[in-house]
Amino acid sequence: MSGSDWKKVTSTQHYSPSHYLTPQRLASVGHQIALANSHFAGCDFLEIGVGSGLTAQLLREQGTLVTTLDIDERLCPEIIGSVTKIPMPDASVDCFICCQVLEHLPWEALESALEELFRVSRKGGIISVPTNRPFVQVSWYSAIRTFKRRFPVFWIRNQPIRVINDTHYWELGSNVRTVDFQSALAKKFTITKDYQANENPYHHFFCLLKDN
Repeated sequence: MSGSDWKKVTSTQHYSPSHYLTPQRLASVGHQIALANSHFAGCDFLEIGVGSGLTAQLLREQGTLVTTLDIDERLCPEIIGSVTKIPMPDASVDCFICCQVLEHLPWEALESALEELFRVSRKGGIISVPTNRPFVQVSWYSAIRTFKRRFPVFWIRNQPIRVINDTHYWELGSNVRTVDFQSALAKKFTITKDYQANENPYHHFFCLLKDN
């Protein structure tokens, strides 16, 4: 994807908090922070895709060093560049956060992106991508405990891609199988956590460790 194509996708207007930071997206940011703290405590991060800026802000407020990278200079990243060609030396950061970014690349570019994330990180990182895998969720709440469980709906296939201005090339459960994405990740990393957030099942999270 060229720089001009990416500039059609990202803009400060698109990421304005008034409409971008929905309760579901805020929950996903919370999952990014929780995964960073539980799996990569004390590490510094390269965040791929500035987005609203909230993830980097919250990590920095707790004392975490974060460097941001984005191809859109209007979002004011520390580094301007693409995830398929990160302008950083090998093993220059502990970990990466790359959430809701990879689907904006053609599927054929995924291998290059994962190669770059592997190259610049020392330990691994966090990825999330959109999924359209259909399911039924059962929820039960009480003052003592909250219970939620999802049951996949296997007879529904090939869900439409939920796009904004046709910016998504692929989504899990639509035109890409989840198992194929997992296999691509496993070529470079060990998947230590793999789940959809209860509060926002559209975002599928993967916690990855680099095999040194």
